[in-house]
Amino acid sequence: MKTKYLIFCFCLIIYSFLTPVFAKPGRIISVQDNAGHPIAKATFFNKTKNYTLLFNSEGKLQFDKQPLDKNDHILITCVGYKHKSITGRAILNDKELIITLDVDLVALNEVIVKNTPVSLSFKNVKSLPFPMVYNACVADSLYAYTISGFSGRSMLTQALKYDPHANEWSELANGLTPRVQATACYVPATQKIYVIGGITSWLHFIYADNIEAIDVKTGKAEILPVKNPMPTAYGGSAVWENKIYLFGGATGANDERSGGNIGSGTFYEFDPSTLTFTKLPNMPQEQQTAGTIVDGILYTFGGYEPQYRTPNKNIYAYDIKNRLWKLIGKLPRNVSANGVAACGHLIFVAGGYEDNAFTGFLNTRTNKFTQIKSDVIGRRHANAVVLSNHLMIIGGGGVLSVYGMSNVQAVDLKDVLAAEE
Repeated sequence: MKTKYLIFCFCLIIYSFLTPVFAKPGRIISVQDNAGHPIAKATFFNKTKNYTLLFNSEGKLQFDKQPLDKNDHILITCVGYKHKSITGRAILNDKELIITLDVDLVALNEVIVKNTPVSLSFKNVKSLPFPMVYNACVADSLYAYTISGFSGRSMLTQALKYDPHANEWSELANGLTPRVQATACYVPATQKIYVIGGITSWLHFIYADNIEAIDVKTGKAEILPVKNPMPTAYGGSAVWENKIYLFGGATGANDERSGGNIGSGTFYEFDPSTLTFTKLPNMPQEQQTAGTIVDGILYTFGGYEPQYRTPNKNIYAYDIKNRLWKLIGKLPRNVSANGVAACGHLIFVAGGYEDNAFTGFLNTRTNKFTQIKSDVIGRRHANAVVLSNHLMIIGGGGVLSVYGMSNVQAVDLKDVLAAEE
């Protein structure tokens, strides 16, 4: 009996070393500024075990059996404050830990708005075969594509392909899931377009949790055997190193104050090769927004918070390697329902709900935003892609074209690229 007891004790000791400690329910962490005021919506990121939690609006975070070891590396971050590193030991040793974040007085890579606008002259290219709005657009090295959307009074199920050499649109795929306000990305490694999120029924406002992949070579479409963990409409997406980054949008929940939908700050990485989602630190704002990635940094431009019915000017940057968000500057005006596309180190912003003809670009090397003076046809819910160093504006809507536009415009960016080198 004594031998069995000793074996049991030995096993228990070994198990305690090999098994992660779980923070006890009721253990609270609070985050505050130097004046003792709570910091709302800060992010708790366990780099060792790769999970993210969010502090509430009162700057508090209550654990509920999350795995935590004393040597875990923890990052506490919030836009506008310097991040703080702690270990799991600090949390396990203190029932109610209070963390103070210092204000980040020097904003990294702060964006400066240039006062002298650049002039560009857009040209009409081949129109879409029918008007469309709330469609998703992408481009690869050869063609531009538009997927699903809304035309007249019908939801579309087609993917169309634009050939710049022939200046023609053709059908790539049909029979797709009907959806509006979805986001789409092209992944070079798979040579497929991935269509994610959106609304599949105007009548019942059903938010799509499936992911549809379209082979750009064959036009074959398939629903992947994986579910989107946070279905939204009007969210953003971007690709980096053959992984898709999904951010923001609006959920199907209703806000009692405004009667509208609730914005989402959810942020995920999706790996098409393994069909897995990884939760990343939440966005600083819960909003519908658009963005793209340059040199491992995701940039988002403006946005719309549906629960408050407010657009904004904010330019955020997310460092993929270090998993940190930063507010790096402001646009010259509020922008939402706009298109975003990158050409080299320049990121172009086109269209918008507030100013239909708003156009400009951010130079990610100099961190200067330049507003463009142009003759572009203004539109809301605009789609922007870059194809062969040309910025294309595809479809969208306007005050007099709420059911969609068939117009497509393009402009050669060679002079801007040369000037911004």
